[in-house]
Amino acid sequence: MFGKKIKKIGVVCNDAGSANIIVDWVKFYNYKYFIKVQGPAKKIFKRILPNLYLSTSLKNLVNKSEIIITGTSNISSLENRARVLSIKNKKKVVAVMDHWVLYKEGLVYKNKLILPDEVWVTNKNSFIKAQKIFKKIKIKQKKKFFRKLYTKYKKK
Repeated sequence: MFGKKIKKIGVVCNDAGSANIIVDWVKFYNYKYFIKVQGPAKKIFKRILPNLYLSTSLKNLVNKSEIIITGTSNISSLENRARVLSIKNKKKVVAVMDHWVLYKEGLVYKNKLILPDEVWVTNKNSFIKAQKIFKKIKIKQKKKFFRKLYTKYKKK
């Protein structure tokens, strides 16, 4: 996902959409992860990765990580607080867009747009839309494992 240079990744999410995408990346890509999840994301991470240690402090997560991957939410402030803290600490920040609606709204915190260094999407339509909305940010289309694995998890 990142290559050999990056070894420690912080993951922060609240909503189910981004959690369903990110949890599979955590499962299949071998990095050292520091994870802070709450709400629906916490249930998803506990179900898919039951033995995973979850971080309790955003500050600790940001300090230990080389890069921070967050979901986006217009309901929870968790991801936005993580982006603010990461930017303040000069960490690279990636925001995962799990759906093609509410792109900017998911990055607003205290009436301010908190932009990541990169936006990751998982399909062509989202990629095209993200390029139009975030003209000065690197947009990447990443592989989505969730659909392929859903039946495997459901059977267990």
